Amino acid sequence: MARPMSLRGLFQSLAYITFHRDEIAFLDVFRGTTISGPPLMAISSALPRRVIGVFGDARMAHSRESSIVINPFDGSHSRISDDVIAQQMVKYGMKMLSDPRLFRPRPAVVIHPIVVPEGGFTDSDLRALRELASVVDPVRTVVWQGPRLTRKQLASHFFPPEGRVLLRD
Repeated sequence: MARPMSLRGLFQSLAYITFHRDEIAFLDVFRGTTISGPPLMAISSALPRRVIGVFGDARMAHSRESSIVINPFDGSHSRISDDVIAQQMVKYGMKMLSDPRLFRPRPAVVIHPIVVPEGGFTDSDLRALRELASVVDPVRTVVWQGPRLTRKQLASHFFPPEGRVLLRD
């Protein structure tokens, strides 16, 4: 059953993306729709390379066809170990999250890496997170560090004092 959409949701789009090495989740704040799964992408071994499965489908696609399964968030030194695959995963997840209407407003994106690296985020980590959001051409990008945010907190732009905004574009 489709959820009712507010007038605000027709002209604004706000996406909340959380990730860690075991899960990536996308939330359309105004519509309330979510997509989540393991952050895996299966790419064919044969040339030309193509995506044959994403999220939970990556493992099934890998068992059916010769492929490479990549987790772009499984880096030992950085939050993102494969920028290109991570960007394609975000683009794919946002496409799945969006509704099929003709007019799709540019989203504001809040990116929330769940696990904080030892020593905190470096400038290159923050730049990589900004680039991760850039594939969906956002009107604004925010990188959040702290507890998971609720739809109400995201919609009101009131983030709890237990965390902090690391980047606001």
